[in-house]
Amino acid sequence: VLELVIALTGTAIVFALPRLTAWLAPWLSPLLGEPVLLNSLRATVGFALMLIPAVAMGATLPLLVSALSRNTKSFGQALGGLYGWNTLGAVGGVLLAELFLVAQLGIRGTALVAGACNCIAALLSLFVDRSLESAPKTPPAPARGQPAKPGARARLILATAFGLGALLLGLEVIWFRILILIVAGTPYTFAVMLAVVLAGIGCGGLIASAWLTAREEAWRGIPLLCLLAGGLCLWLYLGFGFYSSASSGGEAAAFLRVVSLAFPLMFPVALLSGLLFPLLGERLHAELGGETRSAGLLTLANTVGAALGSLIAGFTLLPRLGMETSLFVLALGYG
Repeated sequence: VLELVIALTGTAIVFALPRLTAWLAPWLSPLLGEPVLLNSLRATVGFALMLIPAVAMGATLPLLVSALSRNTKSFGQALGGLYGWNTLGAVGGVLLAELFLVAQLGIRGTALVAGACNCIAALLSLFVDRSLESAPKTPPAPARGQPAKPGARARLILATAFGLGALLLGLEVIWFRILILIVAGTPYTFAVMLAVVLAGIGCGGLIASAWLTAREEAWRGIPLLCLLAGGLCLWLYLGFGFYSSASSGGEAAAFLRVVSLAFPLMFPVALLSGLLFPLLGERLHAELGGETRSAGLLTLANTVGAALGSLIAGFTLLPRLGMETSLFVLALGYG
């Protein structure tokens, strides 16, 4: 049902937006002299349009984790695997849409392809549901009674997830600003940068899933991984000059140029961020119980942190501190 909601509402937005623009223009044009109010209203309209498909997207992962946890060794293993493959799918979506589909099919054609993929996902979920029902289930954990209210330790875990989301998205804004000084700010440049970050997160999720399969207490490595992320953030930026020498060539060379710059700067820290998310999830589940609830609260904290982190980096840190100092502050945040 959620996948069908995403398909219908997401596609409808693309087809309705041009007409909506024409309808809103007479109402908003008197506010051209009030940019703060105008942009606030535009953001509100955009938020309202995206709300239904985005909420449906956010609900799918916790429900999938709940289903898959019945057939896996641990909650973190299921969370890491689904989180990893879901994010790697996002990499394919970003690159396929920007580099091929929009050019061949246009914006509306690309939206229809995306909606069709959601419909396929809806059908696949029915088959997966039947296979999970027939598959042998992992013996359930001892009953915990009613799900526990978040205690001090659970709140600390959620605060950590919030902070990690804010730090990575804040860094992403700064990384983009750094790279735009060197490469052209074309749509495919943005798509490649985003794909590199998502690829790191996805690979990290899969590594965490495998690690939790091999070692149940892999979450004990969280503090060391946080310190490593902060150290790598600084070290990779300090070494940026070694791999950012100028190059020339056609469009293919420009594409490879963006990849060669973005990958060493962004991928390692994004990988560690993706690794930390399932490890935190495993620890949170041990505190709270309830697969859907744990995955939902963890995703909520991490994603709200990411939203605020990008805004703070773009509108506060960069204007007041500049790129290098902002990056240093965020690296300290991992510590």
